[in-house]
Amino acid sequence: MMNVKANSLIHGFEIGQLVYSKAGRDKGHYYLIYALDEARGRALLVDGRKRNAENPKVKNPVHLQKTNTVNENFKEKVLNKSVITSKEINEFFNSLELTGLKQGGV
Repeated sequence: MMNVKANSLIHGFEIGQLVYSKAGRDKGHYYLIYALDEARGRALLVDGRKRNAENPKVKNPVHLQKTNTVNENFKEKVLNKSVITSKEINEFFNSLELTGLKQGGV
């Protein structure tokens, strides 16, 4: 995981933030930001279903829409390098009350 600098392409995104895809085959699907790769200018995303911490989706942040929701528990676990299970990610998504929520990608 890389640190995010202020002038980065991924400025404004944070680990644990709920985002949704604006483009691609997974358009309209929600993810949590698992890591930010400044060197490649990409966000690594998890959904607890198809994409987990061992196999995150790599996506250009230009194709992501931020939300104001940040899962602080998830963020803390990532920053402390604790094990994160798909079950924990799914529990977070299940707690959301988003109309038409599409968790994860194609």
